[in-house]
Amino acid sequence: MHNQHGLSRPFERENLQGCRGVEWDRRENNNIGRFSLTLKEQLMTKSVNPKHYPTDPQHPSWTTPKTWGTYSLPDQFVSGRKRKYRYGNHPVRLKELKRDYDSVDLIALFENRDDAKLLADLLENE
Repeated sequence: MHNQHGLSRPFERENLQGCRGVEWDRRENNNIGRFSLTLKEQLMTKSVNPKHYPTDPQHPSWTTPKTWGTYSLPDQFVSGRKRKYRYGNHPVRLKELKRDYDSVDLIALFENRDDAKLLADLLENE
């Protein structure tokens, strides 16, 4: 089943909050539209809901299956060479960052470490 935009699954707009560069492109003489997403937006659509990843009973500092998060530090802690965006094994890295910086925001959660790292790098270089 396709939606009004010709996409085979529902498009979750809330996953793209804060992302820029979404383009809507219509092909001539065709009712099927195509969405052109930036790399950052593609990564955000791959993010998963933290509520669906419980803590591992044998390792309470991990989730089952393993997940990796991309985190944002508060502006007051970012100066000079410090990175605003961090990534790491969730929820271990989140606990470490909260211990060191008090307040940390989880931007996205992934099943793939490389996706979390890439999103942190992309956001850092904006």
